[in-house]
Amino acid sequence: MQNYPLDWQSWSPLKPSLLKVPFWDYPPLMPQNELTQPTAKAPKPKISLWCTWHSNGTDINQNLVISQAKKFLTHQYVPEYILVDDGWCTWGDWDNPLKPSWNHNLKTMTYQLSQLGYKSGLWLAPFLVDKHSSIFQTHPEYLARDSSGNPINAFMSYPLLNRITPKYLLDVTNPQVTNYLRRILETVINGWGFTLLKLDHLYAPHFHPDPSHSSNASSAISSLFRHIDNHYPHVYTIACGAPFNDVLGHADAVRISKDINSPILQPISPLDHLLYLKRKSLLNQKLAIAQKIPELAGHIDPDACINVRDAKNHHVLWENDKIAVFGLGYNL
Repeated sequence: MQNYPLDWQSWSPLKPSLLKVPFWDYPPLMPQNELTQPTAKAPKPKISLWCTWHSNGTDINQNLVISQAKKFLTHQYVPEYILVDDGWCTWGDWDNPLKPSWNHNLKTMTYQLSQLGYKSGLWLAPFLVDKHSSIFQTHPEYLARDSSGNPINAFMSYPLLNRITPKYLLDVTNPQVTNYLRRILETVINGWGFTLLKLDHLYAPHFHPDPSHSSNASSAISSLFRHIDNHYPHVYTIACGAPFNDVLGHADAVRISKDINSPILQPISPLDHLLYLKRKSLLNQKLAIAQKIPELAGHIDPDACINVRDAKNHHVLWENDKIAVFGLGYNL
């Protein structure tokens, strides 16, 4: 067994704290620091993208996306993909967009982007649902539950937000859930025309409180990627918030960092900048390590650049095949 110093997943620290806090930085159901030898996966051609999250957070719409896509045509870096991140639907209702303007226009949007020369990408958190989603309200049998029968809140990315806006775990052992996720993929890919999927919060099944679910969690994550590979081989997949053990050898690209900034903190400039500096430091450390791991060669996604200096530096890495994904996260 090979022990890599990247730790459990992208947000994990390089050096564990003595008490292993905060707990979401550490694997709840598996031993620490055990990253097994992944199955080899041939790298797809490297890609470039613009992501709505870092510049706009969840405040997005079709007009914004098309407007920015047009502006990037005259930019120093013209991305290959336009990636629509969180904000386009209620978590869980991945086939029923939140805003009326998206509802019948996602297919139209991907067509408009293709006419501009772009490919389209979409963000999903496949294993989590919001309590306000129709899937939560109409299919309670889809939810994973604790020993008391309560739905499991497995939204562990943010220490306060996970309590304010909980997201609940799907029961990955339920065949109906598997079929539901596959229907979503069919709609998003063949129905709407997206050819890149950023699959986020993939850690979620590992936060089931029953330790016996550890193998179920890993199996559900890797199976999702195998299904995409087998049925939609043209689709590029990015694993985000993902245990490395479960996605190496399955995803086309793996995020190796936390989000480099927080749109929520952007109005508070000093805090936003401090967060950026801290996460940029961790990203650079992980990037240096990841580039030395053969199994990650051609599969590294360091997260989107949010300023021109970062874009220039990452573009050099991208041109020299040091990273697979060159992402831009600022508006023009």
